[in-house]
Amino acid sequence: MSNSGQGVIVRNNLTNVETICIGKYCDGYTFSDNLIGANPSFENAISRDYHLQRTSQAKDSGRNTNAPALDFDGDSRPQGAAVDIGADEYKR
Repeated sequence: MSNSGQGVIVRNNLTNVETICIGKYCDGYTFSDNLIGANPSFENAISRDYHLQRTSQAKDSGRNTNAPALDFDGDSRPQGAAVDIGADEYKR
């Protein structure tokens, strides 16, 4: 069984390529501008609090081009030098 990723672009994410590709073929996928193996440092992922901690590597690591003006909570983006990777912008 093949999971063809023809034309799929994984960009501007905190990701671990090995995790994404376990048990799959990643032929055709393009990975660019990702933070490979980075820890997002969520407040409490077990409790589903995906707000970023102050030390998160996701802070200011996104690209402003085509980024939403508001985050998941309705707060304006960016709040620093660049948008944060993910749905939430760290509150400074």
